[in-house]
Amino acid sequence: VRLTRVARLARAGMFHELAHMLRGIEAGISTWLWTLVLLLMICYVGAIILTQTLGRYHPAGFKRYADVHFSTLGNSMFTCFRCCVGDCSAYDGRPIGVLLQEHFGNPTVVLYSAFIMWVSFGLFNVLTASF
Repeated sequence: VRLTRVARLARAGMFHELAHMLRGIEAGISTWLWTLVLLLMICYVGAIILTQTLGRYHPAGFKRYADVHFSTLGNSMFTCFRCCVGDCSAYDGRPIGVLLQEHFGNPTVVLYSAFIMWVSFGLFNVLTASF
């Protein structure tokens, strides 16, 4: 009985705006999925580079960070994804950007910053604009 009352309210147009919002989400799902695929591809390529460079050739002080974050492709991809979505800290809470500067110098930080800016300002703005 109560369910039929809710159904009558829905037919009466009370949820008209909610229906528009749901149709908008439905229309944007394909864009969201393609953005996710693009983000995963970017993280995959970045993870390959990070595993081959930071995971294998690192200074002695960076070894424990490299073992946790860059030793395997999966670890590198997860770290890269975390950096893209804003949680770019090492296992002990230190920012990975600062660790890269300490152990590898300023050119690494420039590349790191360019990557984060490209993903944040480029890719995520496309996702935001589509909704």
